[in-house]
Amino acid sequence: MSCLEKKGSEIMNERINDIVAMMDEILDDKTVPRNVKKMIQKAKELLLKEGDLELRKDASIHALEDIDDDPNIPMFTRTSIWNIISMLESL
Repeated sequence: MSCLEKKGSEIMNERINDIVAMMDEILDDKTVPRNVKKMIQKAKELLLKEGDLELRKDASIHALEDIDDDPNIPMFTRTSIWNIISMLESL
């Protein structure tokens, strides 16, 4: 692996860690409904499992988009989910 590939991989891992940290903030929020937390946890697990990054990223985005239809989500949480989806799409 070349130096550039190694640096790119480190940057990608750092961005994934930032996304996971945002997901953890939602999971720790007591105002977020349990069913939403369950879907966030699923999206997080899909992102962190082994395999092709594109597939993991797409599966995680799909799980997060399913949450967006829930009318019980606090607006701040909805905005955070949109931000996470945007960050995943830019990976």
